[in-house]
Amino acid sequence: MLFAPAVSAGALGMSYLSFVPESSWLLATGAILLLSLFIANQWRVFSWLLRGLAVGILLMHIKMLTWQAQTIPEIWWQQPFSADIMINSIAKPTTNGWQCEIVTLSAPTDSLNHLTLQAYWTGDQQPTPGEIWSTKLRLQPIHAWLNPGSFDYEGYAFAHGISAQAMILSHDTTPKENT
Repeated sequence: MLFAPAVSAGALGMSYLSFVPESSWLLATGAILLLSLFIANQWRVFSWLLRGLAVGILLMHIKMLTWQAQTIPEIWWQQPFSADIMINSIAKPTTNGWQCEIVTLSAPTDSLNHLTLQAYWTGDQQPTPGEIWSTKLRLQPIHAWLNPGSFDYEGYAFAHGISAQAMILSHDTTPKENT
């Protein structure tokens, strides 16, 4: 009954206390698990809370390692490059064009392939999900504003696997044929 809230608490605690996964978190998780097994007979509820906390920390640690593996080399920030992209979400209108989620299919390096990006698309033609376009784009890191009570876009992007923001500088006049 208390296992699920404890898992959530562990994951939240890990996300608030550390931006970079460290081995000390794994040691702490192991210690919590050992303690929970040692006191399992005496305080059963407390034991399950500790196990849930440990599992939550491990899950968040794995998520952070996965996200860290997808980090973009600094040389590519603000550097225009050509790539084929696939539209991954329904485009939302903005004042200057469209905003949508994209996935890079072919980029200059492997570290830029298969990234999920939040893209800003200028022009009148609305991109639709599943279309593949040849584009020239520029990447920008995602930053959260630290205003109390404001929306945490950086946390939202992390939770949804979005690696960066992309400004589509130019694109073909029509999408490529899906093959």
